[in-house]
Amino acid sequence: MDENRQEDHKSIINEIKSSYDEMSTIDRAISDYLLANPSYAAHASISDIAKELQVADSTIYKYARRLGYSGFKELKIALLTSDNDNNPYLFEEIEQGDSTSEIIQKVFGANIKTIQDTLQVIHTDVIENAAEMMVHSNKVFFFGLGASASIALECYQIFIRSALRCGYIADYHMQLMSAALLQPGDCAFVISHTGTNIQTNEVAHTAHKAGANVIALTSYPDAPVSDYADIVIPSSSSERKYRPESISVHMSQLSILDALFVLCQVMDEKKAAENLKKTKMSTESTRSTYKRKKEDEN
Repeated sequence: MDENRQEDHKSIINEIKSSYDEMSTIDRAISDYLLANPSYAAHASISDIAKELQVADSTIYKYARRLGYSGFKELKIALLTSDNDNNPYLFEEIEQGDSTSEIIQKVFGANIKTIQDTLQVIHTDVIENAAEMMVHSNKVFFFGLGASASIALECYQIFIRSALRCGYIADYHMQLMSAALLQPGDCAFVISHTGTNIQTNEVAHTAHKAGANVIALTSYPDAPVSDYADIVIPSSSSERKYRPESISVHMSQLSILDALFVLCQVMDEKKAAENLKKTKMSTESTRSTYKRKKEDEN
C-alpha cells in the first residue's frame, strides 16, 4: 500500500464509489458485494469472497491491486477500519436535535446490528474448536489490557463458574510472568480489539513460547496478535459519534464469550452443573434475602 493510502485507509468506501463508473463488469460486481457486506468481507478469506461471487481468487487479488492495495489482506484492513459515516449500509448516525425516542431507537438498533454483524463473520467450526481447546486445557488464563482488560475480567467471572480451571491478573508485568509459567496443555485466551497492542502481543508471544495454546479474540484477524495464535476468533464493531468504540466491541465480544461459555458447559455438562451449584451456593449468604430467611427461622 502506498504511503498516502496507508495514512488514510478510511478512504476505501469513497475510492470504490469514485472509481465505480470506470470499472469493468466484474469489478463492479465485486464492489457491489463489498459495499453491501462490509463486515463479512472484512473478515472473510479471499477464497470465501471468490466463492460467493463465483470468480477465481486471483480476480479478487487483482481487484485489490487495481484499487492501489498490495493485496486482499490490506484491502480487508482498510475496509474494516473504513469511515462508517461514508457507508450507507450502516445504521443512522445520532445527530443533534434527535429526540430521546430517536436516540434510544438508534442506539438499540446499532447494538442489534453489531451482534448481527458478529454472527455474520464468525465461523461455527472456529467457535467449536475454541471451546474444545478450552475444555481440554489444564488451565485457561485470560489476558487483556486497556479496554480489553474489562472483557478479560468478564471472561474470568463467567468461566470461573464453569468446569474450567481459569485465571486472570490485571497487571501487565504479572500477566507476562503468568504467560511465561504456562505449559503445554494450558491455554492463553488473549483479547485485543485492534490486535496491535505491543504489550498484549508480547503476552501472547510469551504464552506461545511457553508452549501453551493461544486463542485470540480480535476485531482484526490479520493483525500481529494472530501470529502467535492457534485459533483467531473475529469480532465485529463500529465506532459512531457519541458512542465509544469500546461499547460496540464489548457487545460483539460478550456475545461470542456467551456462546463459548454455553458450549463449554454442554461439552462437560456434569462437571459444569456441579460447579454452577457450588458457586451459586458460595455467594448465597451475600444476598439480603438469605439473611432475612435465617432471621425468620430463628
